[in-house]
Amino acid sequence: MNSRVPGIEKIDDEDAKNIRQHLVALPTDGSIRINLLITETSAENLVRVRNLLETRLATNISVGDALSALLFDYVVQQKAASVIAKLELDGSGQPRSNGSGDDPRS
Repeated sequence: MNSRVPGIEKIDDEDAKNIRQHLVALPTDGSIRINLLITETSAENLVRVRNLLETRLATNISVGDALSALLFDYVVQQKAASVIAKLELDGSGQPRSNGSGDDPRS
């Protein structure tokens, strides 16, 4: 969870829009409660993320919403990595060299 904080700190307008849509689609104020034991550092980071998101999204959110946003960010990043791997792209969006000198786009 703590490793997701720097990514959330860099959200842009499109990310903010997606997070808003995520929080509407998957609200955290339902009747089922989940209790988590986390470290003090993680709890502090969750509060920090909540405060940051409240400012960025211009709305009040709960710590549960902040955790949900962090998990959403993680899932999106994992899906993007999977798609990149399937397309055989390197991290810069360029096709990987197949080592033969042939252009893989041909």
